[in-house]
Amino acid sequence: MYDMIAGITVALTAIPQSIAYGILSNLGPQYGLYSNVLGCLAYAVFGSVKDVTIAPTSLTAIMVQDVVKELEYGTALLTFLAAVLTKDLGEGRWRTFFKYLALLRNALIVVLGATLAYCLTTDMDNPIFNLTGHVPAGLPSFQVPPFSYTNENGTVYSFVDMLGVMRTSIITIPLVTTLEIVSVGKAFSKGKIIDATQEMIALGISNLLVSFCSPLPVAGSFTRSALNNSSGVRTTMSCAVTAVMLTLSLALLTNAIYYIPKTTLASVVISAMLFMVDYEEIGNIWRTKKLDMIPFLATALACLFYELDYGILVGIGINCCILLYLMSSPGISGEEIQLAGLRILLVKINQSLAFSSAECLRDWIMKRIEQRDNIDLVVIDGQNVHFADTTVAKNFVNIEEDLNTRQIRLLLWRFQANVALALLRMRKELFIGMLRADLQLQDAVARWKMLNQFPPDPIH
Repeated sequence: MYDMIAGITVALTAIPQSIAYGILSNLGPQYGLYSNVLGCLAYAVFGSVKDVTIAPTSLTAIMVQDVVKELEYGTALLTFLAAVLTKDLGEGRWRTFFKYLALLRNALIVVLGATLAYCLTTDMDNPIFNLTGHVPAGLPSFQVPPFSYTNENGTVYSFVDMLGVMRTSIITIPLVTTLEIVSVGKAFSKGKIIDATQEMIALGISNLLVSFCSPLPVAGSFTRSALNNSSGVRTTMSCAVTAVMLTLSLALLTNAIYYIPKTTLASVVISAMLFMVDYEEIGNIWRTKKLDMIPFLATALACLFYELDYGILVGIGINCCILLYLMSSPGISGEEIQLAGLRILLVKINQSLAFSSAECLRDWIMKRIEQRDNIDLVVIDGQNVHFADTTVAKNFVNIEEDLNTRQIRLLLWRFQANVALALLRMRKELFIGMLRADLQLQDAVARWKMLNQFPPDPIH
């Protein structure tokens, strides 16, 4: 009973939103409904989060707009490829009352708008409002996604040509839809562990089915999932109930859908998108770490003034650059101590080393050595180094050679086993005598000194 109530409640919002997103994608109102029906049916079987509702979203509709302009129904191939890629890859409080009131209000606005348009339209050839228009009644015909296509202008597209039109959408659509469904699932998990792999499989199968009847891909819908949750949903079968209601609308309500003004559908889209911006989270980003505002603003501006998929790639690229910079600048600290009669520079590293940070460590050590004339031994504490690649191993060789020219020795202390093995595979005869795993630095230095035949400490 709870699932039936939730499914019907979601359907009241899903019908106008699906029609709106079908038009927004430059396809047609029926394709939004087709995608929603098959997406819900697939998720009811394969999904693992009871609250999640699969449907076309404003984001997926916008991302296929430009492709639809050229390929029209051939865009179904993009949905098919997105499904294959997704399948193979295999928090805050909601402003509850106002959000759900707005969602349920959408259905009422659409009904009132359609009623008003029906009453005021006397000449079907010159209606007062810009209406949705004809929607084919019944279920769609199933067909294999086209791997070549001829559009209405007679332009013939081969499979390679179609890929050229889709461009980066082949990557960004599965990436975005995957992030959406996992994010929606986590938002309603209430502390439970979400099986992200199962969610990706469910999304992939949903889009796989959708591609056989509609070019418009589906994703996890935040707004409808929130409504589903507030309606007391118990299992994913609520998605099946929503699918049945959508199918009934295709069978019985297409004449009524004809009279829905497009301005009314535009208000539905705007109303849904208002809640997608988490203003509180923007403040959290600013307060927590201002550096994170750089990829956020770059992504937002690129999406706003250029194209959505390129905006996403800009954000990913900037984040990768920031991560590369952080990897290239490990936290290094040093202190001078005296143990076993040796003047020691103890170097501590706070993270793993990669090719981009190897030279940084070498430069740091040599600068400190140049500032001092009385160092006998450099000890590198590798307790926090969990990974080192070939470039790092080569740089340790170079560090040893640079120190050796200055009559300074090198000791590698507390390195992880996998890092030590990497160094030994590089130059076993060199590193076998440098590596020490003693718990105490004093013991490590004393035993290293004995093995390397240093003269004993003078007796005072």
